[in-house]
Amino acid sequence: MPRYAAKASPIRPLPLDGAGTLEGVILSALTVFGLLVTFVIFVVQCIPSRGHRSTSPSFPLNILILFGIVLLLCSNFAFILSATEAICSTRRSVPGIAYSTILAGLLVEVVDRWRRYSENKPLREVSSCHPFGLLMSSLALILVQAFLATGWLLLVASMIEPLEDFENTNSPLKSLISDEDKDLNEPQWMAPLWRCSPASNFEAHFLLSMSYNLLLLIATSLLVLCIRRQGRRQEVFMGMGKKKERRSQIGVEGGIIVCCGIMWVIWVVSIITSLMLPYKRREVVIIVADFLSAVIVLCTLFMRDTYATSRKKIKHKEEAMTVAAMPGLNNRFPYPQPIFSISHFKAQHVR
Repeated sequence: MPRYAAKASPIRPLPLDGAGTLEGVILSALTVFGLLVTFVIFVVQCIPSRGHRSTSPSFPLNILILFGIVLLLCSNFAFILSATEAICSTRRSVPGIAYSTILAGLLVEVVDRWRRYSENKPLREVSSCHPFGLLMSSLALILVQAFLATGWLLLVASMIEPLEDFENTNSPLKSLISDEDKDLNEPQWMAPLWRCSPASNFEAHFLLSMSYNLLLLIATSLLVLCIRRQGRRQEVFMGMGKKKERRSQIGVEGGIIVCCGIMWVIWVVSIITSLMLPYKRREVVIIVADFLSAVIVLCTLFMRDTYATSRKKIKHKEEAMTVAAMPGLNNRFPYPQPIFSISHFKAQHVR
């Protein structure tokens, strides 16, 4: 009897088989939580706020970056579910487009700020580019990644194949089972692992498709460091008032520097970890790396602005409740006003 006769027609797993495991449930819960947080930040960004210096990217780049984060988190479900032809196509295209959406928005924001700082004027005195121009520039960068992903899908069809070679599974059972027992117990201890084609080195092809995003990350990191260095030089010739104003306007630049630096660390660690772990755990590494990248972008670019906006709204609500609770003032002032602007509390002239 041939040794691999039991695996002549292996059973393909269902897509929901991957989501039914403990790892799938935990990763799905984290992804859904990230989507909810992103939705809350999106709502806050859409609400106009007066008298508050924003530390998030300019409109519409902030909305574009948030859309990229949503797309990146949604792509995690393609790695949580078991591999099929459609899911493999999603794995090969959606994460790259999501990263290009985020990095294109950051790069266009940095280029726009570099143009405004080059005029040696305060940032508030130099107008930004038109929102339509910013959006079109970002979409042009995203289309490059979309063309690369589409070409990959057209040239190499999405297929799945079982990884049946026990020598490549890195299973700890290999050292515990003798050669005689392998022939008898093979269907129990070595079920084929279905992966996207090529099953043995899909991660290498996936990283190769992310090379354009790597170029975007390098360009963004270098340009934002140059802008920060240029700002340091300009501060030497500024007065104390302009220097404080300049330092209060670099929140976005500092956030982009931290975001790019931590994203570099996440990518390098995920590549090294995926090479050391067995094939069955490599999808988990990609999911965790995408989730951490999305969280870092949210925390460094949007969390501070969201917190400041929410605190300001809470303060206005408390002031409105204080004014409404004063006797004789109910329903007289529908909007919160400073207490000393009310005529009853103005200084009275003694005759």
